[in-house]
Amino acid sequence: MTNEFVCDIIGVIKKKAFKMRLSELVQRGDYMKYCVWNNKGGVGKSFLTFCLSTEYALRHPDEIVVVADMCPQSNISEILLGGNGDGERNIAKLSDEGRTIAGYIKDRYRESKLEKLGTELSYVIPVNQYNKNIPSNLFLLPGDLELDLVSSVLVPRMETEPFKEAPTRAMSLLRDILTVYEKSVKDKKITCFIDCNPSFAVYTELAIFASDKLIIPCTGDFASLRGAKSVMKILFNIGEVSKESIFTIEEFYKKASRLKLSVPKPHLGIINKARTHKKEATVAFKAYSDEIESYFSNLSKEKDANGIDVFSQVYVKSMKDWNNIALVINHCGIPVSKLEAKKYELYDKEPQVAQSQIDAIIEEIAPMLNVL
Repeated sequence: MTNEFVCDIIGVIKKKAFKMRLSELVQRGDYMKYCVWNNKGGVGKSFLTFCLSTEYALRHPDEIVVVADMCPQSNISEILLGGNGDGERNIAKLSDEGRTIAGYIKDRYRESKLEKLGTELSYVIPVNQYNKNIPSNLFLLPGDLELDLVSSVLVPRMETEPFKEAPTRAMSLLRDILTVYEKSVKDKKITCFIDCNPSFAVYTELAIFASDKLIIPCTGDFASLRGAKSVMKILFNIGEVSKESIFTIEEFYKKASRLKLSVPKPHLGIINKARTHKKEATVAFKAYSDEIESYFSNLSKEKDANGIDVFSQVYVKSMKDWNNIALVINHCGIPVSKLEAKKYELYDKEPQVAQSQIDAIIEEIAPMLNVL
């Protein structure tokens, strides 16, 4: 890709007419960015991000799918880039080359700070070049273990910059990359999935401000429900919260308003590991699952702190426990639709994957893809 081409892209971005056209496209859904987040770990965020993004890409070969990895653990990057072993080595190589989200933050604050670099496209990786199991229309902004360290410079830097727009520019870093990439692709719909960390950090804010809609995975337990409620409190100031944490949460809610940056609205609640195979969950487990489903279903009735309706319909879907298949996918980096009914090597074991398991999972993913 030539420097002239990159410069042309940046020039187009600055044109008001194109900005108006982009706004119209976003409203039509031609550019949609989903943030996959629950303020609690262990709910299957990265695994579900992998399954949704790869299956969506396979079902829409004429579209572009981008995955942004905003978690220092880089789990989604590892799976996409080849799974255990190969994926880890590929992440390390990309990190050494500076072609990760952490590399972009470092480069931007070394060379530009407030302005885009003009090289944003070089940080988005064609995954198929690293893992032939992944469709060629899927691209990745890789995660990085250094994300924790480099993102910590954002707050002090934006507070010391002598420009009133510095905080907004700093919190728009991820959105800048995705926007430049989106505008470089003509006549194709783009769907982006942003995999978040299981807590609320500066890089979580970057993901939130870059997103249009929110996907909240849960498992059937109270901690998952509490994490989902925490998300709603953080983003919309909805619900109860303990006194010791109220200042932090209100501060973010006010920050979003002050910076004039929008936050994603909940779109899909996924109850992960809702049952095993075709069996129903235990009574206790189902009680939690039903409560979570009820919470998501009732979000459409909620209002924000100003009494304004903030949500439309929130879809609720459930997933069974994938057992062996989940481990095979994580280890090998293979989309579920490309799995074969056979034994796979996982270190010194050979778990068997049955066709009935593959078919059942594909059947469960389809309703989720239909609402994206």
